[in-house]
Parts: sequence; C-alpha cells; structure tokens
Amino acid sequence: MSGNASSSEAAPSSVDGRVMKRVRRQRVQLSCGECRAKKLSCNRDWPCQRCVKTGRAHLCMYDSQDGQPPMANQQPERQRQASPSNHDEVRRLRAEVEQLQSLLSKQTGGFAAPPTPSTTLPATESSIEQAKYEVPPWGAHQSSNHPKDRAPRIYYAQHSLFKFFVEIPELYPFITESVEVWLKPAGVHLKKYTPTSLPENLSSLDVLLPSKDDTDILVKFYLDHCEQLHRVIHVPTFAREYAKFWVPNERRSPATTALVLSMITISASTSSLGANCRNDSARWLMACEDWSKRQSPKRHRLIHYQIACLVYLAKRINMVHKKRFWSESALLVQKAMIDGLHDDTLLSRDDSTFATEMRRRIWFTIRELDLQNSYEHGLPTLLHNIDSHVPPPSNIDDEALDEALVDLPGAEPFERHTGTSYQALSAQSWAIRVDISRRLYSPALSQSLTYDEVLHYTHELTQHIAKLPSWGFCSQKGLHKVTNAFLQFQLMECILAIHRPYLNCDNSKHPLSEDVCHRVSRDILLLNLELKDLGLQSLVQVREDLLLASLSLVRVTMLQPLLSNSVIMGCSDATIDLLVRCVPITESRYSQSCNSEPWCFITMCAAYLILKVHLGKIDSRTAEYICAQKFLNLHSKHSGSQRTPSSNRHQEQPLLQNGLAPVAVQSTQNENQSATQTSLVSDVGTFAEWLNTDLFDLHAWLGPTYYFQPAPAPCHGTSSTSISTENSYPLEHTLESLISINPPRPRDSDLLSISIEAGGLGIGAIALAGLFNNVVDSYGYVRLGKQYARDFEASQAKLDLSRLQLSRWGEALGLASITETTQLPTALGSSDNIATAENALGNIFNLLDDAQHLSKRYEQRESGDAVAILNPDDSELHRRVQCIVTHRQRNTGFLKQAAWALYRKNDLENLVEDITDLTAQLVNLFPATKQRQQELSTAELNALGDERLPFVKSIADDQDPLLATAAQEAMQAHGSTFFEPTTRDGAAAHHGDHIHHDYRGPTGGLSHTYHKALAEGKGTKQHCGNVYGGPDRC
Repeated sequence: MSGNASSSEAAPSSVDGRVMKRVRRQRVQLSCGECRAKKLSCNRDWPCQRCVKTGRAHLCMYDSQDGQPPMANQQPERQRQASPSNHDEVRRLRAEVEQLQSLLSKQTGGFAAPPTPSTTLPATESSIEQAKYEVPPWGAHQSSNHPKDRAPRIYYAQHSLFKFFVEIPELYPFITESVEVWLKPAGVHLKKYTPTSLPENLSSLDVLLPSKDDTDILVKFYLDHCEQLHRVIHVPTFAREYAKFWVPNERRSPATTALVLSMITISASTSSLGANCRNDSARWLMACEDWSKRQSPKRHRLIHYQIACLVYLAKRINMVHKKRFWSESALLVQKAMIDGLHDDTLLSRDDSTFATEMRRRIWFTIRELDLQNSYEHGLPTLLHNIDSHVPPPSNIDDEALDEALVDLPGAEPFERHTGTSYQALSAQSWAIRVDISRRLYSPALSQSLTYDEVLHYTHELTQHIAKLPSWGFCSQKGLHKVTNAFLQFQLMECILAIHRPYLNCDNSKHPLSEDVCHRVSRDILLLNLELKDLGLQSLVQVREDLLLASLSLVRVTMLQPLLSNSVIMGCSDATIDLLVRCVPITESRYSQSCNSEPWCFITMCAAYLILKVHLGKIDSRTAEYICAQKFLNLHSKHSGSQRTPSSNRHQEQPLLQNGLAPVAVQSTQNENQSATQTSLVSDVGTFAEWLNTDLFDLHAWLGPTYYFQPAPAPCHGTSSTSISTENSYPLEHTLESLISINPPRPRDSDLLSISIEAGGLGIGAIALAGLFNNVVDSYGYVRLGKQYARDFEASQAKLDLSRLQLSRWGEALGLASITETTQLPTALGSSDNIATAENALGNIFNLLDDAQHLSKRYEQRESGDAVAILNPDDSELHRRVQCIVTHRQRNTGFLKQAAWALYRKNDLENLVEDITDLTAQLVNLFPATKQRQQELSTAELNALGDERLPFVKSIADDQDPLLATAAQEAMQAHGSTFFEPTTRDGAAAHHGDHIHHDYRGPTGGLSHTYHKALAEGKGTKQHCGNVYGGPDRC
C-alpha cells in the first residue's frame, strides 16, 4: 500500500501483447511554496494571507512561470522540476528585486520632490537582468488599487467626485503616499467605523430609545432645523402624537417609535447635542431600516414613507452605503409611483386636503433626492421618462395646515419665508434641471448638448439664481440662509455639470468654461463658509457640493500654465486661503457621523496641498506630512481614548549591527503591523515604539541624550480625559520632529545623511518649532508638592520664569508661528544652528521627563498628605506668566497630559539650574535675536505689573540675566518703592528723595524697596529715600 502510494507509476498494462507503463499526471500545485512546505492551507492569493501574517510575503511564490497563483483548472502536461538550491536562489533574487523596486519608488516619490542621490544596494547582475524593472512613477505601485479599477466600475467611473481621481491624476497617489508613509506606521487606517450589529432577537424598537430628556432635545432639533428643507413631517400633528408617546402604560405604535428613532438619528449626526448618543445612532439607523423593509407594500401609509425618507436622509448624512444611494432613491421613486404619489388624478375621494398636501410634500422630497443622485452619480433617473403634473406644496407654514381643513388657505408670496419655501421655490427650476439631467445622462432619450446650448442653459440657471429671495427679515435667524443656500447649490451643481466636459480640451471656447467653473465653485465655498459662521454647516451634509466645488477649483487652477496672467492664476493664493478655511467644515463627516467617514476630510486636505505643491509653495514630501498631521489631529480628537500600553513599553529596542536595520526585518515588521492594525483607533504607545525602531536613527539626529521614550502606563489618579500618556510625545509634534527624515524605509549611514540633506533648512525649522512648542507646553503640567508650602511663591516663580525665558527665546526666533517652510524667519541661520538648538531643547525635554519619572516613583512609595499638590493658580504671578505664554503659543494645539509634581526640596533647584544653563546656550546661539529678546523682556515686565518688579528681579538674578536687567532698569525709572509704610505714636517720617537747595548734580538712577517701614515713638524721625546734597554730601 505504501509503495503504491509513493510511486509515480501505476501497474503495467498490456496493449496488443506489449507491456506498457501508464504514467500518472501530476496534480497541479495550487498552494504556495511556503504553505506547501509547512503542510498548511493556503488561500491562493498573491501573497497569500498566511505569508502576510507571518511576515514572509516576499517569499510567497507559486510553481508557475510568473510565480503567481495558477488557475484551479490549469493542468499543464508537464511541470518543470527545479532543484531545491535553484528554487531558493530564485526566491532570494526575487526578494532582492522587490526590495530594490520599493526603495527606488519611495526615493523618487513625489511629483515635485527634489532629486536625491541614488543609493547602492546589494544586487547581482543576474537578479537585475531577470527583473528588468523600471522605476515606477509616483504612486505607480498603487495603481492596482486605483478607484477607477475597482468594482462597481460604473460607480467609480461615473460619480462626480470619483471622476476627479482621473481628472487630477496627482490626487489619489498623494493620498496613498500620505497614508502609507505616515498613517499606517502609526496604526491609523482610512477605514470607516464598523458598528455593532443589532441583537438577533430584538423584541421591540422601544428598547433602543434613549432617555426622554435626550430624545426630547434631539427631536426638537430636528423639527426646528432639519425639517425646514426636505419636508416630511407636519409638525403640529406630530407634536400631538409625540405628547402621547411618553404617557406611562400607553401602548406605543411601532411605526411611531421607528419615526422617532429615524428623526433622532439625523439630529445626532448634525448637531453637537447628540455627541453622547452618536455611537447608538448606527444601531438606530439599522433598526429603522430593518423595520421598514419588513413592512408589507400592501399596507403602506403616509408614516411609512416618512420613515423611509428619514432613513435615507440619515444614511446620506452618515455616508452609510454610499454606493447604493442612487438605487435606493430610485426605489423610493418606484414605490411612490406604485402608490400614485406622482399623479393627483389617482387620488381617492376619501383623501382629505391635509393628506393630499402631505402626499405632495413626500413626492417632492423623493424626486429632489433622486434628481440629486442623478447629478452626483452621472446616471439616468426614472424621472426622465415620466411627466408628473403634481402641483408643488403650498408656500404656507404648518400652523396654517390642519387635518380638518376642507380647502387649502392661500399661499404666501415667495418673498415671505415659510417652512415649505424650499420645496415651493425648488419647483420653479425643476423643469430646466430635469431637462439638463436628461440631456447629460440619458443620451438615448435626447441629443447631446452643444456648446451654444450649454451657454443658453447657463444663462437660464443664472437667472433662476438671481430671482431667489434673500429673506433678509426672516424671524427664524439663519434658517432662511440655509434654504437660500440649498436652492443655489442645486442650480450651481447644474452649471458645473454642463461645463465639466469642456474643461481641459483643445476647443477655443473652453477658457470660458474654466472661468464659469472657477466663479461658481468659489461661490459655493463662500456660501458654505457663511453657513459655518452661523453654526448651520452640518445641515448641508446631505449634499456633496463642498467637496465638488473644492476639487473643481483645484482642477481649474492646475490647468493654467504656471506663468499665465489669467485671472484664475492671479487668484491662486486667495483660492488656497479659501480652501484652507473650508477644511474644518469637512471634519463633521468624520467626527459627528456614526460612520466616521474619513475620505471627505483627507481628500479636502489633499486638494489644497496638491495645489500648493503645483504652485511651488511647498514640496510634495512636506505636503504629505501636513496632510497626515491634520488627519492625525482630527483622529486623536475624535477617538478621545487610548489603549493600554503593552508590558514591554518601557524597554528600549536595541539597534541592530551598528544601527543598521536589515531590509528583511523592516519588511517583516511593517507587514506584521499592517496585518494586526485593523481598527481606526490609533495607539499612541505603539506609535512611540515605532519611533524607537531601527528605521530612524534619532540618537544620531538629535544627539546622544535625546530620544523618544515609549510611553509608560498611566498611573492611578490621572485625568480620564487625557489623550496622550504622561510623557508621550504628542502625536502631531512627533510627526513634526520627524519631518526632516525621509518616509520610513530601510536605511544605512548613506541613506540617513541623504534624508537630512534632502529635508533642508525649511523642514528642519519645522522640526525645531514642533520640538520647542512641545517643551514649552510641558512646563504647564509641572506642579509643586506640599513640601514647598513655606516658600511656595518663590519656588513657583522660579519655575514660571524659567518657562517664560524659554518662551521669549522662541518668540524672538518666531518659532511659535512656523507652520510651513514658506514662513521661515531669517534669524534661524544655518542647519547646524538648528541641529544644535534641537539638541539643547531635547535635553530640556529629557530633564522634565526624568523629573516626571522621579515624581511617579515618589507617588508609588508615599500616599496621603505626602503627595498633596499645591495649586499654582493661587499665585498671581503664575497666572500672568501663563497668559503670556499662552498668547505666544497661539498657533499650536496640544494634546492634554496629566499633571505631575515635584516633591523633594532639591528637585526644583536642580531642575531649574540645569534648564537655565541649556537656555543660556540657546540664547547665545542666535545673537541676532538678542535685541528682540530685550524688547520682549520689557513687555513681559509690563504685563507682570510694577508691584512685582522687586520680587521678579530677585528671582531673575540667578536664572534670567535679560529679565533681571530689564527689571533693574524699570525700577530705576520708577524710583523707590514703598510697601505699607506705617507711622504712629507721634513719629515723623519722610518717604521719597530729598534734594538740597544747593545741589546741582544729577538725580535718579538709584532705587530702593521699603517693605512695611515703621516709624514709632514721639520724637522719632525717619527718612526713606535718597538724599542729594547738603552738609557732608556730594
């Protein structure tokens, strides 16, 4: 049995008397070599999942000609048998070629990056000859993941936003590089939040309802704000039903519960009121959608359409299943047509005036949403084929509409804003918008647009915009502006759609289309900023006009020649400023929605940064860093939590072979990290560990005493709202300190020097600014223990003035205002000075860090009154220093840390003394700023107050010569100072200088401080002050 099983030949057979051996055909090896050698299952991907998880993706190969997985039905007649030695050699050579390709692609990455010298890597002629690879262009190695190659292809190819990935070819590679180089190593991925599924046996929707107080707030917000656009609810009728909703022991209708849940889902995503309920809104949405799908179409009532519309609006606002928006709105149209909402002639005689009016509101809401999807997705709609003559809803408030009405009251004029003004005015431009959509997206039903027709439609649409009322005296503040903005958005969207095909073409008329798109896009952004100033920008999340207009502006500007004198190029700086102002608007899509949609924000950031790179304001590497930093800031603020650090986080990772990390080790670490990081919540500790790996020689860059230490586990008693751990470097400033180093890659000594030289003075200045801001901010978390109670004021002043001195040095250099390489102050000097300053600042940071660790060890040994902390706000001087420093740090945002204290008496003296020496080195390093520092010290004394001059001078004498000199000059200018002089029991006292009548010499320049001078007793004469002239005097 065993011999037959192991043999490759079968038993001999006889044919025509001849004995022949039957040769078995060997089975095709479908598993990769690694899985087959270990006798494990293989999912037959390339690389397979098991090789990726084990960090051996570069060794994953199949026994096929190209090394890729063979087809399951592929059975070649013969397979080439390679010897084990040749097989291993091929694997090794292919791994070398892949490493070489990866290094070269990252080295030359960036469409405006400066060229860097090539590096020498171990490679044989046979490996290069076998590979014959060419260096791919920027982002070419990501081409297989490009949206245009994904499924469903129609969605990615036709959608108005995804078209920009083709029209602006730098956009998607830029985002990909930012994610791969900065975000993924930090454990942050561009993935949406995956909500928890509903319980399998959900007995009732009532169990999902929040408390009555929370529900009341969210329902009121929806009725007062969101309901003013797409009309679904009749507010007075719903208010009566809602009053019965919370009556105890009253049976609730499941439909009413679903309606309330769908309303508060929208409110939780469009206002700050639902911040606590935002995690539950995903379950509310799923429950309402599931309930709606289970309803029979034979029993559809008005409330079922209300729930369906609200569920769809909630999904649009939260970007849930965005690829289904077009099909879901089309399904709503079909259901409405089945029930006859599109034709008033199908009304039943029993339908009341109220029901007819509500049907019209529902129908107009559904058709507007479907037409919007037609423009956004670039696909036809069923509305192109029907001719609906349903009159628009009356322009009346809900209070004028009642269930008992027989006839509708007269409609209000359009100049008066009502709850249905949006639907009434939107109907005025419905015909032209449907006609344009039909001409663009249903070519079988009509002819394509000519350019003359495009100009004609542009004129008509502009006329409709001009006719819109402004409602300057609306009683509801701000809501009329939202209505006006929505009406303009849907008309401007049509203008951009008809001119878009004429951009970047050889036709002589296309510059006119560029100007039109530029003006319309700017108007859209300005309208969004106006709504942002009113706090109503979240109401427009149901539309994509902001991102559409931003990308259109970027595209039109990048189409212009760099030396062009066109109006568009002349406004390029203003365009960038406008885009930067609009970036915070897109944050709500990520921070407020239950789906945490990351693409809107990062695409918006990438858009304006690409434009700055195109205009030569910054280089591509710096732009990628800024994009990643902004996303990390938003992500850290949104997550608001941190994971428990691992047990080995206190251990430093040793360098391998004189600090050189082998390529295979780096590949394994990155793949393991990518395979395990599946959550969108970043791990600050993991990022700190990543910074300490061999990929960055921070010891060589920052000096022998400065390094990034992994964050320890938070101690008991720290604030629950703290985002970063007690001594972890804030995430955004960690990136700033790495900006002068190339993106993560294997390196040797040559690569390290190349990365620093390529960074240049500008990027090094950004690193210095980030480090300075972090060190100054670290002072704010130092407290003093109760052992300093006796001389608390003097001890706290030493600490405060030390911080003030460092802050003054950075203000004189302009470090607090540096955000980009285009803002570099001339006083920075050479890169050597910057490196020296970084080393000194790093040492100061280490001193604070070491003191913090001593404090934590003391807290672990002692307890109770021994670790009591004094409140620094009790000191007026501390409060004033804090105001000065906070004002200077105006352009920086820091992650909050937990406060820590100095307990032992000599800790403060040693800390301040060491920091003073390092600060003196910084002051002497840039002598050109000395005059500026003297001016700042004088301004500081004015802010601290004259009454504190002697005290400030006594502290500054030992640690801050500039401030001490300024205090001495101020005291001399003010003369002597007298604090609470007292005269009693017939004594006589004179406070002030005495000048003899014969004296002709100079006066002033001498000042004294008299504290509680006491003259007591009859006949006592006391003089406090200087005496000029007189007997025996000069």
